[in-house]
Formats: sequence, structure tokens, C-alpha cells
Amino acid sequence: MDLVIGIVGTIVTIIGIIVGLPPLIQYVKDKFNNENNFSITFKSKTVGEKVITYIWNFPIENSNQDSWAIKESQVLLGNLENAKKNPGLGIAMLSVEFAQKFFGDYANDRIESCINWGIVRTQKTKPYFVQVKLTNPITTEMKYVPDFRHTVALGIILSRTNKHPSHLEEYLKYVIESQQINGGWSAGQGITVSELFSCLYAIELLMLNKDNPIVKVNLDNIIQKAIDWLIGEQSENNLWKSGVFNDYYWDPFFASTWVLNRLIPFKLEEYNIIWHKIVIQTSLSMLSKVQTINWSKIDDLERFRIEARIVSAFHKGIYFNYYSNTVLEQVVSFIGQWQARTKHTMNEIKYEDFDLATALFIAEPLLSFEPIIKIKNKIIAQQLTAAHIQCGSSGLRFSAVLKNICSRLIGQCF
Repeated sequence: MDLVIGIVGTIVTIIGIIVGLPPLIQYVKDKFNNENNFSITFKSKTVGEKVITYIWNFPIENSNQDSWAIKESQVLLGNLENAKKNPGLGIAMLSVEFAQKFFGDYANDRIESCINWGIVRTQKTKPYFVQVKLTNPITTEMKYVPDFRHTVALGIILSRTNKHPSHLEEYLKYVIESQQINGGWSAGQGITVSELFSCLYAIELLMLNKDNPIVKVNLDNIIQKAIDWLIGEQSENNLWKSGVFNDYYWDPFFASTWVLNRLIPFKLEEYNIIWHKIVIQTSLSMLSKVQTINWSKIDDLERFRIEARIVSAFHKGIYFNYYSNTVLEQVVSFIGQWQARTKHTMNEIKYEDFDLATALFIAEPLLSFEPIIKIKNKIIAQQLTAAHIQCGSSGLRFSAVLKNICSRLIGQCF
């Protein structure tokens, strides 16, 4: 066994050299000797390493974060501790999608933990709704109620991972049957309820399952009605409101960026010919509105979080070719200014002030594809070396999972 461990340790060290890693042994010793290492070394990392490493490490920072999520509304309200203690599956959707795209099979265990976190919170019988705990503000009595939005969010995660088909089938059946005459869905029960987000999530779930054989009806008419409702919900300034945080100036950014981020990739013009125009108008309205804000009266971290979401939506519009040259020029100019501000903020920000949601929103706009891949390889190799040292020092059995990851990484490097 010691021979196997020694050989693997040598291979991992060679891999580390190939992908240009820093001295890994010291890194891992620090990581295992100091449980707060990541927060301590956070300042010394590059901007790219901070963002991607934060996302990658989040599920294993402590046992309470298997959800790979936080409560985004609490982030925007500045309540980071509450955001971590009460995660929502909306951000879990982003974590899973990002992990699949950039970490592939290496993230399978983390994704599985995230899914299991959601599944154990579902009803034991059909329709397997996700349940959330609500507290009566007067009597302080606590009870669990089915949450439609979180249930659909879990359905989206299951759709992207091909897991728990019996649950997914029930979610699709319920979404199809519960659409209202006007094309939307009820806000339902939950901690924060919103008809807009109910509809947004439902559209994504249906689009992901258009060709799924478990769906026995044609979804086109249902999706078209939903998109028509969604477009009709825009205010006169071409932005959406969540219906939850209407008293906050950032609510139109919060709501509108979620709509664009989640739906731009689906090219919805085939269901409503004005969708392309809607994307452009919404982008220009956000651009105009954000430039009129007096940021001198607003905390820098709040600006950082809000602009992260706006730029993420712009990035989607650019990637999927929604902008004309004129619009593109304006959007790119704003992103350039934002990148300079964000790199400065990321160099100064404290670990405890950073959050998973914002990290997920800024990852792709802030970094090109190539640096993300390089950082991914660094993180994976660091994890492999950590496992090697841990096995060598404690006499633990060499994990089959580690063998699999190692063989995959070797295949990529040579």
C-alpha cells in the first residue's frame, strides 16, 4: 500500500509541475494544519483563483453546506450569515450548471451531495414537493409547507443531471397541470414567494424537458403562454420586478438579470417573435438605470454584488449574439469599467464578505475560458495531493474515487 501511495504521490507531483502549480506540499500542509487556511490565504490568491476556488471549495467548507447554495435575497440585503444558514435551490441551480461546465466529472460527488440535500427535504409521497420551514410571526409556531419555486428549482437540477426521474416526472406533471389561464403560475407558499420566479423557473424546466419521453403532451403551447405572461409582466421601463423586494432600488436588477441569465440561452424567439427585442430593451434599460445611481451613497460591497448580476446578464447577451454593434459597444464599455472595479474589489475584499452567489455571477464575465481551465487543473491537483498526504500520514485505504480522478487527470495531461 505504501508503494502505491508513493507512486501516486510522485505522479501527482509530476502533474502539478505540468500544469504549472505553486509548491503543493506546503499548500496542502497549511490546508490540513489550519482549518481556517482558505480564509487566511484568500488575500494572496489571484482574482481568478479566488473566484473559482471559492466556488469549488464551498460545498466542503463545513458539513452544513452540502446544498452548494446560499439564500441570494439575504446576500443582497447584506445578511451573509443568514444567507449561508438558509440556502435556496435557486443558487444551487447555478452551482450545478457551473460545475458541470467547468469541472465535469470531477464535481460529481459535490453535485450528488447537493441533490441529496434537496431530496431529503421533499415530501415522502407524491408529488414530492420540497418543504420549507415557516415560523408564524405571532405565535412563533413552526411548520413545514410545500414550496413550489424550490420544487421547480430542484426539478431543473434533476433535469440537468438525469437524476431521480420519478421526482422529475411528478414535478413536470404538476407544472403542466397547474399553469393558470393567464399563462403564469401561482407564487405558492414559501419563505419568499414570487409569481415572476415561479414562471421563470417553470419555463426553464419545461424547455429542458421538451424532448423528454416522460412528458406525454406537447409543451409548445404551455411554454408560449408562459413567455407571453412573462413579457407582459415587464414594467414601463422594460424591467421586471420580483414582487418581493419592491421597496429596494436593486429589485429591478435582481429580477431582470435572473430572467435574462436563465432564459437567454434558450432562444425563445420561436415562441414569441419579440423576445429578441425584449432582451435588447431590458439590457439597455439596465445599462441606463445603473449609470444614474449615485454610488457614492451606497456601500462598495453592495455595488459589487449588484453589478455582478448585471454584467452576468450582459455576458449572456454577448455570448448568444443578441446585441447589435451599437448595443454591443455600450455593453462592452460598461463591462470594461466593471472589470477594473471588480479586480480592485477582489484584491481588497475579505473572505467573510465574499459569497457564493456573487462568485457564480462574476466567474465567466471576469475570466476567459482558458484561465478557468488552468485554475481548475490547479484545484484538482491540489485536492489529489491533499488526499495523498492524508492517506500517507494516517494509513487510510487509497480511495477508488481518487484512483479514478487521478487516471482521468493523467489522461488529460499526457
